Amino acid sequence: MRDKVKFEPIAPHHSYIGIMIMILGGLMAPHELYGNWGIIFLIGGGVILADDVIEHTICGNTPLRLFFERVIVKFLRRKEND
Repeated sequence: MRDKVKFEPIAPHHSYIGIMIMILGGLMAPHELYGNWGIIFLIGGGVILADDVIEHTICGNTPLRLFFERVIVKFLRRKEND
């Protein structure tokens, strides 16, 4: 386990992204034009939201946290040094 990450409401959290994707999926779901994309967005957004909840409650290594640390942070640091 890791140290607890304090949840500050006015900060960029991927739970907000998950909620927005779920809202988009909910708006798409009743329309035949989008097929199953609405359901896919609802499930994907739910997974992203659950990932952030786990990160801030039980402080476990979640897939999105590991991806952020191993890929995105390294990319941003490399760009910073250029």
